[in-house]
Amino acid sequence: MATAHIVMYYYLVGNDNKHTKVCFSVSKKIGKAVERNKIKRRMRECIKKFMPCLDKRYNLIFIARANIKGISYLDVEKNIMKLLKKAGILLDGKG
Repeated sequence: MATAHIVMYYYLVGNDNKHTKVCFSVSKKIGKAVERNKIKRRMRECIKKFMPCLDKRYNLIFIARANIKGISYLDVEKNIMKLLKKAGILLDGKG
């Protein structure tokens, strides 16, 4: 699944998973460490909001695309919510 700014991969792990594992990746092509860490912090903070509502059977990987550099926190949140809903991983309509 992908939006213009973020790509998401999700893997079905099984029914005995106690919590969803989430990984974030930001390429060096996007910028120096300060910029990459800022983007990862924003994505991490957005996913915290949705964690209680996620299907625990899945592991998630979020990969930032190059054009994510200038977008706001709210845009990152909208992109992540859109991906989770599209994949059917968001259990109730939080957001």
